Amino acid sequence: MLEDDEAEDGSINFGESFMDPYSMSIERRPMNEDPERGRRYVYELIHGHEKQCYDIIRMYPPVYIKLCEKLKEDHHLMETDEVSIQESVAIFLTICAQNGTQRYVGKIFGHSQETIGRKFHEVLNALEHMAVELLRPGPEELNQPHPKLQSDRRYWPYFRGFIGAIDGTHVPVTVAGKNSEKYWNRKSGTSMNILAICNMDMLFTYAYIGIPGSAHDAKVLMLAMEGNHQFPTPPMGKYYLGDSGYALRPGFLTPYRGERYHPSEYNRARPPSSHKEMFNKRHSSLRSVIERTFGVWKAKWRVLREKPRYAIHVQRKVIAATMALHNFIRLSNLRDVDFDSDRIASNIAEEDSDSDEELEQNNTPMQYMEGIRDEISASLWSSR
Repeated sequence: MLEDDEAEDGSINFGESFMDPYSMSIERRPMNEDPERGRRYVYELIHGHEKQCYDIIRMYPPVYIKLCEKLKEDHHLMETDEVSIQESVAIFLTICAQNGTQRYVGKIFGHSQETIGRKFHEVLNALEHMAVELLRPGPEELNQPHPKLQSDRRYWPYFRGFIGAIDGTHVPVTVAGKNSEKYWNRKSGTSMNILAICNMDMLFTYAYIGIPGSAHDAKVLMLAMEGNHQFPTPPMGKYYLGDSGYALRPGFLTPYRGERYHPSEYNRARPPSSHKEMFNKRHSSLRSVIERTFGVWKAKWRVLREKPRYAIHVQRKVIAATMALHNFIRLSNLRDVDFDSDRIASNIAEEDSDSDEELEQNNTPMQYMEGIRDEISASLWSSR
């Protein structure tokens, strides 16, 4: 006996045995079939194991809750019936911490890509507003020596004019079309050269963001100082420590050229052999705070180490936002293992710095800063 669809010759009539796929009606289904998924996910982050929360959004629950409150009260972040402020902030932090796509994050939180994108930009705008408040020196920071400086016999009273360390670092960016040419750096990648100043608490006190990676550190500093960017110019007698990529000039104390500089070049068998080397070693040790600060900042936010998936103007905002988050976490006075750990012995700033041979600067004698440098080096050498 033949099956219903089988002919006498053994052939099968597919046209009769299968429905036409184009004739089927397609039932529209919402992207989010579980409207409470995001709220439950955030609840688990806050009330679950703290390490899980830290690994996903790069901060512990108390800091995260404190951040949500600040963005709501001080920076006008609003919630909706569908998405709470805590959920919006968690969406943003997850994207930056994991460099995840909005589609993937939407699956985690149970929202459409459109909703994820909208909440990402709302939090980004609030954090950019917060960056204006946090990325600047304190009221007396340009005039008063830092307590940590005064308590460290390696540097005090020799570097009594020190008010911060300055350097540039490259952050990978995605740039399309002809505009990508100017963002190509010496390492054959597209990046932005970020100028930053930090204090001894590893807090960013200034950031100049957006200059293409082809620009030299000294060029970026010149643009920052000449433009209307509220550059915190050191008062008389004060200075930032910078590496040999910057010129020795009033307000900027740089090392002696042609001498050993980085601490790795010194050991018990080869200690400093002159006052210049002694100065360079202490200068490098004190200035390394900017390298450690860059290291913590980049290690925390994966979006800074991998090319993000946004337009260049959005990438600028992301850099400012993550710097603001860096300062907020540090100022929260709550535990954070990234700041407490010595495992991030960063060479980022050192790797990003341009070589002396590439430096183009004004060689006009700067007797004032030369005198300060010589005085410090002589005092260090005599007290060794």
